[in-house]
This record gives sequence, C-alpha cells and structure tokens, in this order.
Amino acid sequence: MRNAVIGALAALSLVACSSAAHSAGPKTAVAVAVSPTTAPAHAERVASFSGTGTQTTVPFVIAPSALSWQTTWSVAGHTDVITLRSAGGQAIAQLVNHVGKTLGHAQRQGPGPYSLTIETDGAWSVFIDQTLPGPA
Repeated sequence: MRNAVIGALAALSLVACSSAAHSAGPKTAVAVAVSPTTAPAHAERVASFSGTGTQTTVPFVIAPSALSWQTTWSVAGHTDVITLRSAGGQAIAQLVNHVGKTLGHAQRQGPGPYSLTIETDGAWSVFIDQTLPGPA
C-alpha cells in the first residue's frame, strides 16, 4: 500500500510540474515527503443487550489492546439511567440520566470486564463496540 501511495504522489507531482512547464509564469518545483503510517484501526462488536425494565447485563470484556470502546443505547422509558459497573458490581460512571426517550453513546477507555445496569420502565437496547489497532 505504501508503494501505491508513493506512486500516486509521484504521478501527482509529475502532472503539477509538467502543467507548470506549459504556463508562462515562473517554474515551480514540487517536493513530496512521505512518512510511514500505522495500520488503520477497526471496530469490533463486543456485546449487544436488549430488554424491558430494569436489568443488569452479564459481564462483557474489553480487550487489553483496545484503543477505546463505545456504548451506544436506545431507551424508550420515562426515566432512563445507565450505569457502568466494574466486574465486582461497583458503579464506575453514570452514562445516562435522562427523562424521556433517549438515544446516545459514550466513549470510554480501559480494558477489563464491565457490566451495565439499565434502569427504565420501557424497552431498551445497548451495543458495546471496541476499537482495535490494525486491519480487520
């Protein structure tokens, strides 16, 4: 892939230089610097949960190599609270505290086992995705 990028940039430089050669103005040289890049990151679904009413999910595990992870939710209750919990059940963070239907997401970092407590009187769904280094 790096060679393809270098080739494309070289072709672009050649076109820029040759079109400048046909103009009447001053001649301009184009320099292109290419630095190595890291492989792109990719997302991976860790868990998905759905239900009605107040529940605590089974634990899910975020990989040690995860760059970050995201919780995405849709809750249709009148009062909605989503709490992130440690493996031992201790509250770590309140992700949502909202009156009425809510859609949203929260970005987090840190590996390990977690669970969520969803407190609502309506239907809900939650998705957990982690971002891992490198290609899929």
